Amino acid sequence: MSKVQERVCEATSLNIPFKFNVKHNSSKRAVSQSIVVRIDNYLDSGKIIQGFGESCPREYVTGETVADAIRFIDSIKAQVISDIHSIQDLRCWIDLNQSLIDKHPTGWCALELALLDSMARINAQSVEHLLSLSSIQRSPNYTGVISDGSCTYFDYQIQCYLEYSISDIKLKLSGDLDKDKYRIDKIHHRINNASIRVDANNLFNTMVEALLAINQIKDGVYAIEEPLKSKSIIEADRLAVEAGTKIILDESLLSINDMRTHFESGENDLIPNLRISKLGGLIRTLEIAEYAKENQIGTILGSQVGETSLLCRAGLCVASYLDSHLIAAEGAYGDHLLERDPFYPHLKFGKYGQITAFWRQSEMMSSRRGFGMVCSGLN
Repeated sequence: MSKVQERVCEATSLNIPFKFNVKHNSSKRAVSQSIVVRIDNYLDSGKIIQGFGESCPREYVTGETVADAIRFIDSIKAQVISDIHSIQDLRCWIDLNQSLIDKHPTGWCALELALLDSMARINAQSVEHLLSLSSIQRSPNYTGVISDGSCTYFDYQIQCYLEYSISDIKLKLSGDLDKDKYRIDKIHHRINNASIRVDANNLFNTMVEALLAINQIKDGVYAIEEPLKSKSIIEADRLAVEAGTKIILDESLLSINDMRTHFESGENDLIPNLRISKLGGLIRTLEIAEYAKENQIGTILGSQVGETSLLCRAGLCVASYLDSHLIAAEGAYGDHLLERDPFYPHLKFGKYGQITAFWRQSEMMSSRRGFGMVCSGLN
């Protein structure tokens, strides 16, 4: 087997224009806000194998900017690529540096995925095999996300999801209660058997304010995501009980310790939303997914707006591992949203919200395609 003689690691920003603006309470964006890490592995055979990783820093989620994440990667990459050559090395490094990763989760995420991609390709195996996971058998049914915007744009989004026969819907709240109630009612009217959850993106300042709003919309939705300011742990637990509806945790769930804090009683109506980027990589996300399975906790696989097929591919590992504990999956927008997707195969949802390339590109999951993403690098 060929051995790695030298490694070169580079982190860069990735700014891809969107085909339409995405707006919610915490942000409005028209371009992706991501970083990509590339590791060039020079083998003793003369071959060069590249590994790629991606993450999406969000200052309002983890406190990191793109520049922060790249600086962090640049500060540790020499040590990391020198010390980590196997999955055992990687797991050990993560265990010894949990507090560091807690401070820089998205920076670490991109570097970790590039390392996983590299190791899988060098060993001619899938990332599932590398991580001792079962192979992926099917695509999840991805959620249709409806962002805040004009009535015309709202109708356009509904029509798109009708054409794809997607009935699992996530609606971004606008803060205008009458408008939001109207939109919930219209989704139910237009989409048969619609299953709707709403995302407040930390819209409400107090429990009283959140309860007043939730009581007026909860009959049309099955859960509300992050109604209070992030990290409001005690208040979120209380709100789930007092509101009589499920509360989804996103910005308030950034680590396995957060997961244990929220769910240790086993007696609440909380739903975790797992996003690989905010949680500090695939391995830490799988640790939280394992906790969810062991404790019979229904879980959502989340995504950041603007993810490429690379992070979507990593998300498939988590969705497959959660199996029957997966409530919903977000993401797989690919070039539905992005002007271009630089990674191949292009993973994006099609009919019923399933990834159309999943079955056509069955070789993507074969043992010889590694992480299964890169055709010719970034373009």
